[in-house]
Amino acid sequence: MLPRLSLVLTLLAPAPRAVAQLYSWHEGGEKRISVTAPSWYRASAAVRGPRVLVTEGLRTIDDTGLPLSRRRALARHRAALERLELARVEARSGSHQKLRIYETAVAAERRAREEAGLL
Repeated sequence: MLPRLSLVLTLLAPAPRAVAQLYSWHEGGEKRISVTAPSWYRASAAVRGPRVLVTEGLRTIDDTGLPLSRRRALARHRAALERLELARVEARSGSHQKLRIYETAVAAERRAREEAGLL
């Protein structure tokens, strides 16, 4: 019974997620998808070439079809989410100071989300 239980628990345990940035664009009438950026893609500058969508899981990281100001707002929002996740992990230690840092990160993420037009 015990080996069977451990097998069931192993199968039900969540698998580690591998998340990578995917780049997609249309080229010559075909849709291309790659884990490496096309040569004309620039994350922080205007792009001359086909529109590139950059996704990570279900979240859009960048879209070169948007104005550069909106693309930069999305980048700031992504950075705020990363800081929020780091603060969330640190806040689990129970320290009052770390909890305040987490609350500050939550407020910063909300401002970045509003600025990016995601709220």
